[in-house]
Amino acid sequence: MNQHDDVEDSLMKSMTRTQRERLDETSMREEPLARTTFLAGGAGMIPPPGVLLGVQQRSQQLTQKFTHSKWAFLKGATQAPWCCISRVFYIYRENGKQPADYVVTRVLQAIVSSGTPMKDENNVRGYFPYELSMECTHNRQVALIGSSPDSTLGSQTHTQFSIPLQIKYLSEGSCLPQTWSATYGPESHSIPDWGVMNQSTTSAGKAAWRYFHRAPWDIREDPPSDYQRWWRKMYDGESSSGRVKRLNLLARSTVNLGNVATWRFDANVIATNPSVTFNEKLTLRLAAFANTKAPLSDHDMDTRDMEFKPDAVQLNLVQETEDVTSPCL
Repeated sequence: MNQHDDVEDSLMKSMTRTQRERLDETSMREEPLARTTFLAGGAGMIPPPGVLLGVQQRSQQLTQKFTHSKWAFLKGATQAPWCCISRVFYIYRENGKQPADYVVTRVLQAIVSSGTPMKDENNVRGYFPYELSMECTHNRQVALIGSSPDSTLGSQTHTQFSIPLQIKYLSEGSCLPQTWSATYGPESHSIPDWGVMNQSTTSAGKAAWRYFHRAPWDIREDPPSDYQRWWRKMYDGESSSGRVKRLNLLARSTVNLGNVATWRFDANVIATNPSVTFNEKLTLRLAAFANTKAPLSDHDMDTRDMEFKPDAVQLNLVQETEDVTSPCL
């Protein structure tokens, strides 16, 4: 039995019959990719028996194709960046206190690729990613209470989070108010020669991250908008024969990323309207460099922004955590 099987077995044992039936219905609607990534979050997200818990998962593969039109020698060439995004929503009803609030933790796993580059030769290289932005928002005026990973310039991101919950769960035959912490991670993803900034806005309830290329091209010091100042850094020489330098290995690879965000929805807010809609956006910024050998414009750069928007997820927090068979209502 592998780790995912262990987690799935624990989750099923902790759920009541009604919760298991709801989870089975959700899984049947998902593609095979979704089912293989369903248990993102691990055993630390699974509460003891009797807890009023809802779990919803969504997975999508998205592709954005574009055609080059700037340089004559690439005109008509195409490239198709793509991403696979899997999101798991854990919804906990904090019925260990009155009134009962609702805590939602969203765990995301993403696989991102810029697709096969149009060209990767001495005088033309592109398109390759130099920046990736990810954000999750919702339609209610509720603050974010936590997000991970933190900002880092290291070679790895570390995603880890813990939130104490006031819940009731079954212990020695009785259901009593208890404090239990949902924990995620630690989980690491390799990002050599890249960095990440956690740009989440707590008050606005927005979870956001910006990943960026650092070496050999540091986009913080040399943004694309200022290319005419720093263009020499991307070529081995200034003549018409100057070769384009390669971006780092991660920019030329399929990338695996993950993050987690948590919100607490006040009981009074949910009493007026139990529905919350979550929206996700991933923006992949790509660059191509060329030695065009045209007079006065031998060395040129072109950029593209590709935006991916998975389907919005609408959750009725009351219904998701409703279970008349639970002994810990």
